[in-house]
Amino acid sequence: MIKLPTMATMLAVVATVAGCGSDGLTVEGRVDLTVRQAGQADGVAAFAFPQSTVVDAPPGIGRGIFGRCERVDGAWLIELDRADNAGDALQRISLRIADAGSAHTASFALGTSSFSASGACTAAANTVGTSLRATMQCTGLRATGDARSVDAVVNLTFQNCTGQ
Repeated sequence: MIKLPTMATMLAVVATVAGCGSDGLTVEGRVDLTVRQAGQADGVAAFAFPQSTVVDAPPGIGRGIFGRCERVDGAWLIELDRADNAGDALQRISLRIADAGSAHTASFALGTSSFSASGACTAAANTVGTSLRATMQCTGLRATGDARSVDAVVNLTFQNCTGQ
């Protein structure tokens, strides 16, 4: 008698081939921006990641989010990009959360404008096993040639960052 694989076995094989359940990079949490411009009401822009959102490796494949989270030279480097064109919405974040005694840096792309800061952010990165919790607050970020300013609040948790 020939035994056919059970449904559970077949699903496990499909999940392994598709990358489900692997130890790839995932993220959950929020990035919230308050966008200010004189004479106008404040605007908002955000990334919201449900639990265990898969992060594709750069350059992405045209869907979802791609980026990286890795430990390099005494700092956590975090980059997340939308794979599609976000128009004037939040397109990209780039964070460097440095060890004590060094400045943190941040950049947030809204449409074609990149709002950046060096030393104007407070941040923390805490690891537990393969999990990294990254928090950051920045105020008064500016972009060249853009009249707006941006305040940012980052609260993200990653699984499987490299270099832990």
